[in-house]
Amino acid sequence: MRRSLIAVIAALALLGLAGCGLLKSDEDKKIEKLLEEDPVFSVFLRADVTAQQKANLESYLRGLPDVEAVRFETRAEAYQRFMDLWSDDSEFVESVSEDSLPETYRVHMKSTDAVRAVRDGADLANIKNLPGVQDTVVGCLTIDECRKLYEKNPF
Repeated sequence: MRRSLIAVIAALALLGLAGCGLLKSDEDKKIEKLLEEDPVFSVFLRADVTAQQKANLESYLRGLPDVEAVRFETRAEAYQRFMDLWSDDSEFVESVSEDSLPETYRVHMKSTDAVRAVRDGADLANIKNLPGVQDTVVGCLTIDECRKLYEKNPF
């Protein structure tokens, strides 16, 4: 009985610490690890993109400093990724078709600092202006950016 009471008190103390922010450092470490595991940004292509435009874009992306890999994702692959990400919301998955998702380049960088250099420098604007590009997406790159993003758009 005494051991159970101690366990309950310890659990309540931990919850209290988490509530006042003292345990956020563990959460921060997890976020940092996730950010550094795969620093990536995405380039979405227009539906009418030509083979030559794709080749030019891929060449540009591979020429960026600190690029580790440039991977092309077909609509079918994008749809599979979408279905995996939203598998718990069948109604949403059913509302989206493979044809509604764009072909995409996923640009994997050496670090979040490298992605930040692309985002904050001229490269991202240059990419957005290349023929065949619909849009670019750079996710959060710092713990604070991630928190702000998910406060606005919780899952």
